Amino acid sequence: MSDPKAVQGPEAVKGLSILLRLWWMAVGNGVLFFSTIYIMKRREEFLCAADAVFACAVLSLLVTRYVDLRFYEGRTSDYEPAPPGTWKGYAVQMLLISAAVWTVAHLAGHFRLLPI
Repeated sequence: MSDPKAVQGPEAVKGLSILLRLWWMAVGNGVLFFSTIYIMKRREEFLCAADAVFACAVLSLLVTRYVDLRFYEGRTSDYEPAPPGTWKGYAVQMLLISAAVWTVAHLAGHFRLLPI
């Protein structure tokens, strides 16, 4: 019962895989972008709701990519079959880049480096 393909028809699996890929390729990154902008605008507060949204978006991107690769024959952004180790590389890059972006957003907001 852990295999979604055994429970659902091929159309449902294809639809779910498209939604997963849409999330990790576009929508989730858009959420990160807008929460980063909001973090930079909140100059007086160190932690705010945008920080929680940012963290949840990062976590959801990692989980979504894992589910896509593990259960839905995950593909690369070029729609090629994902090679082994794709998720591990994605997770490391996502965590490092998102930590750097989060830090820079807080510093830029605190020191008023950007005219936002």
